[in-house]
Amino acid sequence: MFARLPERACILDVCAGNGAVALLAAEYSEQHGRGFEIHAVDRSPLPLEQLSANTFNLMGEVSVESLPFETASFDLVTSQFGLEYTEAERSVAEVRRVLRPNGMLAAVHHDPDSQVIRTARSELGLLRYFDGDDGGFELAAQLLRRLSDFQRRSGSKQLAIRALQEDREASRLRERLNDTVAQAKEALRQPSFHVAAPLCAEILDKLQRILQEMATRPADHLLASLESVRTEYRGSRHRLDDLLACQMVPGGFALSQRFQDAGVHCAERGALREEVGGEQVYLGRFWYGNVA
Repeated sequence: MFARLPERACILDVCAGNGAVALLAAEYSEQHGRGFEIHAVDRSPLPLEQLSANTFNLMGEVSVESLPFETASFDLVTSQFGLEYTEAERSVAEVRRVLRPNGMLAAVHHDPDSQVIRTARSELGLLRYFDGDDGGFELAAQLLRRLSDFQRRSGSKQLAIRALQEDREASRLRERLNDTVAQAKEALRQPSFHVAAPLCAEILDKLQRILQEMATRPADHLLASLESVRTEYRGSRHRLDDLLACQMVPGGFALSQRFQDAGVHCAERGALREEVGGEQVYLGRFWYGNVA
């Protein structure tokens, strides 16, 4: 796409994330002496200090639905797994507005049948065994809270552990936690869950490490560690929810017809694949169009 642009072309990358596409454009421009003017925007705050302000202009807290640029400002607008998260009616109009006559749009986007989406579905299904009111994290937290109570009453870690071992409620919590772990492992036997096995192993390793220290560390410290882990995976669950909720249709770009109706005509589309371990992995699709 960069090779098709004129000298000193203006490029805009939307939903830029950490600026990966803008960096590619900057590297290409420098290597080929093209003098591109490059802008990148993202709805979330961006780590501006980690990126060079000399190669492109990176702006955080900017949505595609309301771009801070003049009409007909750009020769190319790019999006890498981004446009499908936007409010289509407004974002399409804004992208079309800022494109110049003969301007181009290039997008890589998710597809329901891609490895990325299949993995997301599996991992989200697995996380439901651990993150919830009756999930593994909460059961472990209840167990640690009982240990904390015993430690405060006895003033001794050893006496607290002994009390926990003899406590009927603690036994019930351990049984429920073991059942939850067993259910998660059983789910991994299903073909649709196989790709979530690394995530399951990662979670169980962290839980096991925390619970193994019950006899040596204060329960309140272990609760803080558990809460940190729980917050981490809750964030992962929210990101997966967002990913699976983004606008997609089987076999095509959900925004394709909207862009064509707006005057950005589809020139090429297809599957995006990458070789991993000697196999072709389906990562999503690409869409390229230009303004008439």
